[in-house]
Amino acid sequence: MDKKHLLFLLSAVLIALFTASCAQPNLPTPTSTPPSGSPILISTPTPTPTLLGGPQPETPKPPDMLRGILEIRFPDPWGEMEYCSSQVPYVLILKGQAYELSGEGEFYCHQEHTFEEGGGMKQHLLQDYEVTLNGSLPLAQTAHLQMQLHFVGFQDGYFSDMPPDVPEMINAQNPFHLEIDQQLDFDFKYETESSCFWNQSGVICNPAADNPVMGETSAWLFILYPQY
Repeated sequence: MDKKHLLFLLSAVLIALFTASCAQPNLPTPTSTPPSGSPILISTPTPTPTLLGGPQPETPKPPDMLRGILEIRFPDPWGEMEYCSSQVPYVLILKGQAYELSGEGEFYCHQEHTFEEGGGMKQHLLQDYEVTLNGSLPLAQTAHLQMQLHFVGFQDGYFSDMPPDVPEMINAQNPFHLEIDQQLDFDFKYETESSCFWNQSGVICNPAADNPVMGETSAWLFILYPQY
C-alpha cells in the first residue's frame, strides 16, 4: 500500500473519530451535591388520617331530670261535646340507662244533664279521685314511656230538681255511691300530644289517624305533654 493511500485511510479514521466525539456530549459525573443555589427537594409521604388516638366527638349527656304533664279527659256521659279535664304533673329522674317516672295529682269532675221532658229534673255525676303515676323511660331515640296510672276515689250519682209528685230517693244527701280503685297501663310514644284511650274495649295507645277510636266521644282520653 503506497503512502498516499495510507494517509487517506488515516485521515478518514481521524475524521470519523472527530465526528463521533462531537456527536457525544460531555455528561457530568452524577453527584449527590445539588448545584449551588438550588433548593433541596425532599419527598414527603401524604399524611393518612387516623381514627384512633385522635379527638372523638363528645356524646351529649342526657339531662338528669325531665318534666311533663299528663292531661286526663272524661267525656260527657250524655253524649254532649263537653268534657272534664285535669292535668297531672310528673317528673322523670335518670337512674342508670333509664328514667324513673313519678307523679301525683287529682281528678275532680261534676257533670249534670237537664231533662226538659221531666220538668227540669237534673241528673248528676260526681267523680273525685287521687291519681298517682309510675313507670319508666329507657334511654333510646325511639323510646316509649311505660306508665302505670292509679285512680283511687269515688263516683256519686244522684238527681235534683225533682217534680213535686216524685219522691226524692237518690239525691245529693243519699247518692248512688261507688268506690273506685283502678289501675291502667299505658305505652306512650315519648312525643308531644301522644295519646291513649280507655273504653269498654280496653286501652288503645298511639292509634293511627284513621283508627275509629280517634273519633270516639265516650272514651277516656289521656294526652302526654313532655316538657324537655
